[in-house]
Amino acid sequence: MLLGISGQPSSGGISRFAGLDAKRLGVLLDEGFADPEGAQNESPTIAEFHALLLNLPEARAGGYAVSEDRPDYRVSLDELVVDLTHVIPSRRETLREAVARIGASADELETAGDTLRAWWD
Repeated sequence: MLLGISGQPSSGGISRFAGLDAKRLGVLLDEGFADPEGAQNESPTIAEFHALLLNLPEARAGGYAVSEDRPDYRVSLDELVVDLTHVIPSRRETLREAVARIGASADELETAGDTLRAWWD
């Protein structure tokens, strides 16, 4: 429920999610549903994502959950997104710079336009 996943997982027991904020990620960490040291390859750790979301409240994280039916059950974060259309103009450049800095190690980085995105494969 915290991840906003509905329906059945895709084949392989994996479900994608988006729009995770700092509060819900904090609950996942507090309840032991997410490993703070877990990371998707070169992405920030989940604890680092949490710190980013706390410092950039306009940002949201995305990733995937592996079904509890599998031995490698986990929540992984691999994406940071900011929708600038919902951000006050005075914060936009700060957020654009922050996502560019954070996403320097990302496999895909978008800092032009109204949607800022860093994604780690």
